[in-house]
Amino acid sequence: TFAQIYADFGQDLPGLPQVVMTASHAIRDHAVLTIASGLSVLAAFMIAIRTGPGRYALDTFLLRVPIFGPIVTKSVMSRFTRTFGILLGSGLPILDGLELVKHAAGNVVIGDAIDKVKKSVSTGHAVTESFRSTGKFPEMVLQLMATGEEAGEMDTMLVKTSDFYDRQVEAQVQGIASLIEPLMIVIVGALIGVIVISMFLPIFGLGDALMKGGYSV
Repeated sequence: TFAQIYADFGQDLPGLPQVVMTASHAIRDHAVLTIASGLSVLAAFMIAIRTGPGRYALDTFLLRVPIFGPIVTKSVMSRFTRTFGILLGSGLPILDGLELVKHAAGNVVIGDAIDKVKKSVSTGHAVTESFRSTGKFPEMVLQLMATGEEAGEMDTMLVKTSDFYDRQVEAQVQGIASLIEPLMIVIVGALIGVIVISMFLPIFGLGDALMKGGYSV
């Protein structure tokens, strides 16, 4: 309604209402194209992550992304240490355990690092030093692994490491979950505020539009 009034006066809407109107018309007039574009982007993303380089890039991003990256890293380390510890505790040779655990890590980046560790160990290098040389494993994991390797109880230390990371992940997830509700309230409130302000600005500027259009107020 205000857009039509301003148009009748030969004036443009103020900046924020104009942006809201433009976005509204774009979505309304090109709804099919907007949905198709969104689905195309989603399909391209799904296809990309099924390729080797695409999956590696995604897993690298997940490990490094702020806030959620540390949680993903600790979750991956928990799966790796628990699985590896259980395999070693069952009497499986280290090389066979490494071959199996690289698929259980759930992350291509860590899986590739474990594969490098396997090659290093097979040439006679120490287990902990082989893990450290990849640069992909936290220092805490390496220190506990070294302690277990020296004491001959690596499987026990790995399981304890997994228990520690499980508690860390649970605490961090609960902390983030407690922030989601107030964050969503702020986001929705800001969105509503923008819409409300964009509705009132044309009213405040109507007098100027009348004068500029040659009408007396």
